[in-house]
Amino acid sequence: MATLALLLIVVPVLLVGLVAAGLIVVRRTPTDPETESIRRRGAAYTVVAGVLAAVTVTVLLLFPGLPYGLGQALAPLVAGGAMVAVTLVHEATWPKAAGTVRSASMQRRTVLGSAPRWLLVLGGTGVVGLWVLDLIGIVVAAPGGRSFAATFGPETRGHGPFPGAFYAVPTLVTSVVVLAVVAVSLRVLADRRGLPRDEQDQASRRLSAHRILRGAAFGHLATLAGHAVFAGTSFASVYRDTSVEDAGWALAFAGLALGLVAVGALVIPSRAVLRLASRQMSVS
Repeated sequence: MATLALLLIVVPVLLVGLVAAGLIVVRRTPTDPETESIRRRGAAYTVVAGVLAAVTVTVLLLFPGLPYGLGQALAPLVAGGAMVAVTLVHEATWPKAAGTVRSASMQRRTVLGSAPRWLLVLGGTGVVGLWVLDLIGIVVAAPGGRSFAATFGPETRGHGPFPGAFYAVPTLVTSVVVLAVVAVSLRVLADRRGLPRDEQDQASRRLSAHRILRGAAFGHLATLAGHAVFAGTSFASVYRDTSVEDAGWALAFAGLALGLVAVGALVIPSRAVLRLASRQMSVS
């Protein structure tokens, strides 16, 4: 039932948020053939990223070879990484050089120069929060790394699932892989050839950076949200009738709020494109 509930929530969010965004952009009227090509290619990769992420989540949730609960724990982060990987392919294969005359811009580009600051903040918060919570979980979890327990006189109370080593170690390893793909993607974006018009080139780079960071931000924030809910619930259940119980429920409700933030990071469109949409820039 838990797996079915996650499928009914996560998969529609991924598909509706990304596929609908791509379809909305497809309906915009381009102002020139070059912008039309950019728009259609970007929309196609947006749809591919959404479908691949949804398929990845479905496989992880239903794959019988994984230990119970591990697929659910890794699904958001792996889905976010899949979206980043699709964008990496896009940036590594486009734009292609054409014609007999070559030109190069002397403008210096940095890895984070095109990155939207708000996504950097959200993604950084998700990464730091996830690592801190999981490292604490590894230390305080009960033997086996799946639950949290404490002894009160003759009574021992336990509750799970809890983000101990069983869940936290694979999650942190996956986080490292996703961050590595993000770093490579931003480097490829900074080094790619420019578009003919500077305004269009800058907007396309900001949009690409947005695509790269939104997948990573969503994956880390959604994973942090789930771990916070389970950790907070475990703390509150074990330390009943104490101040720790109140803190545990506060952590669990913060996790629910982080889940909404994760969805926002995934579906909010690039502000750079919204500002330039009326100026010959209409891409997904």
